[in-house]
Amino acid sequence: MVAKQRYTIGIAFFLCFLIPGATAQTTKGSYFMTSSHTRHYLNPALTPNNGYIGIPVLGSVYADVTTNTFTVDNFIFLKEAPGSSAKAMTFMHKDVKPEEFLANISDHNYLSVATGTDILSMGFRGKRNYWNFHLGARVLADVDIPRSLFELLKVGFADQDAEATRYDLSGLNISAQAYVEAGLAYSRSFLGERLIVGVRPKLLLGVGEMNMNVDQMEVSAGENFWEIKTRASLQTAAPGIQPEYDNEFENLSGFDFKWQGVPGIGAGVDVGASFRVFDLGVAGKLTASAALNNIGFIKWSGKNSYYARTAETSVIIRPNDYSVHQNGTSSIEDVLDDAVEDLERGMDFFTDPNKEGQAHTSHLNRNINLGVEYALFRDKLSFGVLYSSDKREQYSTGQCIVSANYRPCSWFATSASYALFTEKASNNVGLAIHVSPRLGPALFIASDCAIAKLAKQGIPLRGHNMNVQVGIAFNTGGGK
Repeated sequence: MVAKQRYTIGIAFFLCFLIPGATAQTTKGSYFMTSSHTRHYLNPALTPNNGYIGIPVLGSVYADVTTNTFTVDNFIFLKEAPGSSAKAMTFMHKDVKPEEFLANISDHNYLSVATGTDILSMGFRGKRNYWNFHLGARVLADVDIPRSLFELLKVGFADQDAEATRYDLSGLNISAQAYVEAGLAYSRSFLGERLIVGVRPKLLLGVGEMNMNVDQMEVSAGENFWEIKTRASLQTAAPGIQPEYDNEFENLSGFDFKWQGVPGIGAGVDVGASFRVFDLGVAGKLTASAALNNIGFIKWSGKNSYYARTAETSVIIRPNDYSVHQNGTSSIEDVLDDAVEDLERGMDFFTDPNKEGQAHTSHLNRNINLGVEYALFRDKLSFGVLYSSDKREQYSTGQCIVSANYRPCSWFATSASYALFTEKASNNVGLAIHVSPRLGPALFIASDCAIAKLAKQGIPLRGHNMNVQVGIAFNTGGGK
């Protein structure tokens, strides 16, 4: 097995099918919860009521997965046989018709994963200002797989006697980025606390990144062979990354790593504001807010970067026997293992001499949040509307969320939210519970996708996005 290609193509299928159907650093449903000590990630002007110290590593742990088609019910089918109960089978089973499977597959099938944790975090309130500090680790990955790959697997082998059929797999893209983030946020109130303005400058230390873009991939699939012609590029960065080559063909076979300093360094900033439009006391108050987050970049050093491209020649391989997956004994992992192995052998990367030793720059995934909240009974009950837009490497998403937030007492708060409309995601019900006394241990758990039907393996059957966030902190007082 060629180790390097496993690092690129293989990661796409691993993410798509082994992670439940894992871009912000906090759930969007927490935007209007004043007890949340992480909502300032969505808007640095929004701060918790209390000062706090996050428990190291457990102060905030977040995971998010967004997809348009990679759900279990699109790849596993229930078929009833005469005299027996329904049987689950993969999309490659002979009883699953090609048109039945491909009806739910898009031209571009994407999956995005975001995870993060706060290693250290704390916040302190002054008379008219609030300070936040955090040190956290972030990992993001995006995969875009064209429909034609699934046509090749399903249709290309439906008839073993058919002549060679051509498939265009152009548009297969994979990107991933990991970095450590240190940020210091400062917010201050003006106009008698009607206006709050916040800013968070951030120092970014890049751990690693990968971008693989396939501009052209043509596959001629015959009965006993694949002929693959590819034009693709690979850009990676990691500590002291060194390529390793195959002794026989002298193409890239893997990587070795040696510490040569931090691979990447960069900077970013979040800016936000909150304005109380009016305050009628018990009758309610209206507040509007806006934020622009993750304006920034990471520059990766040349000595920690590597660039490769495919050779301008066709590669002929004898593919795996996909007919063995049509009898119902194979799992999705079996099918994809064969597919990854065949694509690996068909994509030969060589070092790009024109870029060797060059530094390069990557940008952060930008986020915009616009919110309106109406609070009643002196903030015990509130209703909010949040529009959030995320710009990712492969695509952009937009989402409008409505929420109801109930704070019956000073140490307990709940929130329920619903996505009215989404772009490249699904509507979801979100829930959050915060136990946050003025002084002492504080615990919260939140999810924007709290209600989901799961398979027995614990992965979602139909949901197009899932996330969860948990955190433990110690409140230090100083609240309003």
